[in-house]
Amino acid sequence: MDVITYTAAPSLARLYGRAVGGSLPRLRGSGRPADRLPDLQVRRLGVRTDLDQLATYVRITDGLLADRLPALFPHLAAFGPQLALLTDRRFGFAAMGLVHVQHRLTQHRPLLVGETYDLAVSPAGLRTHRRGQLIDIQTDATARGETVWQETMTLLARGIAGGDVVDSSPLDGVDAPAGTVRWSVPAHIGRAYAAVSGDRNPIHLSRLTARAFGFPRATAHGMWTAARALSTVGPRLPAAFHCEMAFRRPVLLPAQVLFGQVRSADGDHLLGVVSATATHQHLMARVRRI
Repeated sequence: MDVITYTAAPSLARLYGRAVGGSLPRLRGSGRPADRLPDLQVRRLGVRTDLDQLATYVRITDGLLADRLPALFPHLAAFGPQLALLTDRRFGFAAMGLVHVQHRLTQHRPLLVGETYDLAVSPAGLRTHRRGQLIDIQTDATARGETVWQETMTLLARGIAGGDVVDSSPLDGVDAPAGTVRWSVPAHIGRAYAAVSGDRNPIHLSRLTARAFGFPRATAHGMWTAARALSTVGPRLPAAFHCEMAFRRPVLLPAQVLFGQVRSADGDHLLGVVSATATHQHLMARVRRI
């Protein structure tokens, strides 16, 4: 396995430059995706929480400041190493064309605000989908040698499917619960989340840049939607839990959406974000105690 190690946050400006270059066929050779993922890991060592960043994140996701980090907050520190992996020349897919469609989170215990932790990002799986291929990227956070937090992003590379289709999700067939709480999602939330997270995908920044990628308006980050949903039930989340998330349709900004939650018969906590007219679902999530 090849390992790339950072002892500080990587330069996102440089990585975005690589992402743009990697989307140009003349710079990617044939432009054909690889049929396998590289044996590669990107590590970031000695991550410490920036308190100003945390305060802003909590404010825009409607959370609460506490001695524990919000469950999805470590994803912000992981974003740089993840982008470094996705823009590496050995990674056979153009990062700019990937769509975040599913997410799995496992919190073995809460990370504390003052803790130092390490991150390791690796490709974890490749399978076919009816609209292309699905790529799993796994991130592990360790503190004092203990794995405390893990996430798996599932990214869709569109239009390059072949062979037998493997398109299963743990949330297939599960509908988001009926929304009971209205959220007014402002037009600027994509730019606000981009500023705090570093995720400056053009589809989130403005109507003009979103249209260049086929969207009529800017869209909210899926991870913002998920973070706000989890913050709503944050005080009731168990210390150790597993959460599966499906991003079913982007939230076009500005938006009126409805958040709903319900306990299933087997004790799972189901969360959903749907349009205010309830004509389509944006987010479906299931939380299980472990």
